[in-house]
Amino acid sequence: DSGGVPQAAVAAGGAHGLWVGDDRSNNAKQVQILENRGVGITTAVSTDEALERYDPAVHDVVVSDMGRPEGANREYVPRAGMELVLRLRARNPGVAVVLYTTARSAELYGAEARAAGVHAVVTETEDLLRMLTAWPTSGAWADSPARAPAPQPSDSS
Repeated sequence: DSGGVPQAAVAAGGAHGLWVGDDRSNNAKQVQILENRGVGITTAVSTDEALERYDPAVHDVVVSDMGRPEGANREYVPRAGMELVLRLRARNPGVAVVLYTTARSAELYGAEARAAGVHAVVTETEDLLRMLTAWPTSGAWADSPARAPAPQPSDSS
């Protein structure tokens, strides 16, 4: 992944995600597996870079870690993933976001993340890979901003 949007994947209409993590090498294996399974990946190392690269017409899902260094001074921000979620959802309320984080961060921020509209908080690599690989065939990609308007809650009365 060069970090940019692979135009071949976009042109082919393939599933595409934006992966946000402060060290690309930490997730290189997961990114490679997803790309081998036909999921295009754009990477970003900070919230600001993610917001610059995010394109709702291209990205079906955003995967983010929770804590990471941010800003020019690279100060560690434990809630960076939540800040990204809130800023993305302010721009596009239907954006699909998955937080890929430690069990401790999931415990601390999981309820807040789900209340903010995060689709999933995942702590295990295999769970994340299975979810993202199955997403295009499960129909969930159809609900992503890149494919269609966000689903609206139905009135069950």
